[in-house]
Amino acid sequence: MFNLDEKREYIINAYIDIFGEEYRDQITSRLGNANIIYYLTEDNYNNYIRGLRTIKEQELMIQYYQSIGNHSLDKYSVKNYIEGTTEDEDGIVWEFYDDIENMPPIPDEIQEEINRILNEYVEELQSSKSYITDNTELLENYNKAFTQKMREVLKLNLPENFADIRDIDMINAFSKDNERTVQDSIFGQSTIEDSILNNKLKYFQKLRMIKQNVDVTTLKYSTKTAILDKLMENTAIRALVPTESQIEKIRALQFGYLTDYNYEALINREDIKDNSELLEIIQSNKDKVSAAMASNRICELIGENNKKVVLFTLLKNAYGENTHNYLHELAHIATTNEDGIVGIENTNTITNNVEAEENPGKRKYEVLNEILIDYYSEQAMQRLVENGIYLIEDQDTTYTHDQHHNTSIELRNLVVPLISLCDKEIKEALITGSQEPIRNAIGNENFERLNNLINKTYYNQYRMDIDDETFDNNKAEGLIEEAEIYNDITEYRNKKNPTTK
Repeated sequence: MFNLDEKREYIINAYIDIFGEEYRDQITSRLGNANIIYYLTEDNYNNYIRGLRTIKEQELMIQYYQSIGNHSLDKYSVKNYIEGTTEDEDGIVWEFYDDIENMPPIPDEIQEEINRILNEYVEELQSSKSYITDNTELLENYNKAFTQKMREVLKLNLPENFADIRDIDMINAFSKDNERTVQDSIFGQSTIEDSILNNKLKYFQKLRMIKQNVDVTTLKYSTKTAILDKLMENTAIRALVPTESQIEKIRALQFGYLTDYNYEALINREDIKDNSELLEIIQSNKDKVSAAMASNRICELIGENNKKVVLFTLLKNAYGENTHNYLHELAHIATTNEDGIVGIENTNTITNNVEAEENPGKRKYEVLNEILIDYYSEQAMQRLVENGIYLIEDQDTTYTHDQHHNTSIELRNLVVPLISLCDKEIKEALITGSQEPIRNAIGNENFERLNNLINKTYYNQYRMDIDDETFDNNKAEGLIEEAEIYNDITEYRNKKNPTTK
């Protein structure tokens, strides 16, 4: 699906264009010498394929109805189907699949043609399988051990072929966490809800309470909900639904086994075993690597002599955003200097750095650094797209709109005025790893106040222990404090340079 190494030169030039020709040597050296380790798990690969297949299905369905003169779905016909037609963060207009139910049925021969095209589309993506971490014997042993433990946890009246690793989605479908999963999805709420409903029905199908030869995924949404409601009317059937406690234990069990399996499979890959330096970096970062792979995450590793490595995968439920995720990690590498000092954090990657008082669990300048990295990596993506260069997803499935990928709009809005005031100084601080350029530009006290506000705002957004009234009051106080800080920054700059307007 992708070979990012052959396009690295384009990425280097994009960041040189953003940060400036004076930093060509640093950016070229840092990005050119970084190692990229690609990995995919079966779970991530299949999830990604399902997502892109759904996007393509939407496109083909719209084309069919337009071809017969039915333009009821024209509002969903857009150049890029992953972005949809609205500015909300759900991406695809989730009402599409509800509206499809009111359309005349698609004739069998047309549906077969759509399926043929979809299958060809999926085949084009198969090359990505070459990056899947795969060790058949190891995986088989892992599955057996996991299955045995999983059955012990569930203790339900299940058929012998149940409780396989592949049934995890069916069990997770009953978790209360699904409400948050739906809300957080960029892919469209109705699509995620439908996937959860499919897995619930598959669960009961495994229990032989739904006919085995029925493909529940092809049923109308209303039919699916009616079947589930009917089943749940029966007390005995409801008793077979895994409890939240059971689901949490299964997840913890899965995470533990995945951690061991993925790490062992990775270090036994031929391309890793044959590179002693890479192998040493991975082994010295074992906990971080294992946790990242078990959670299907991207992470950056730093070895001796500041040797940089990015462990990269396609993220779950991040259809169309993987190019930006990749560029974001490379921006971190471009802004980590030769002494291992991270951008505007002004902290060493190896040492245990000071935690922010206002934002427990985060380093003092970490959130500010992330916001800036997110901002400039989005600029890099725009430059690549403008030149017709697509790194991972193609033109139809690359999310190009400014969506504040790793930072909220509220946090971005806190920093954008700063970028407008001293973009040059910020870039210098990021590349050199020194905060002095930005401190000199806005004043030490103002810099600290703004950073503290950013940390407080971040913490307020993710706290679960406050009520709505407290949240709103904290937000209001933040807006007032923001205005005061920027007024003081303007006053400081005017005093320092009276000709500054």
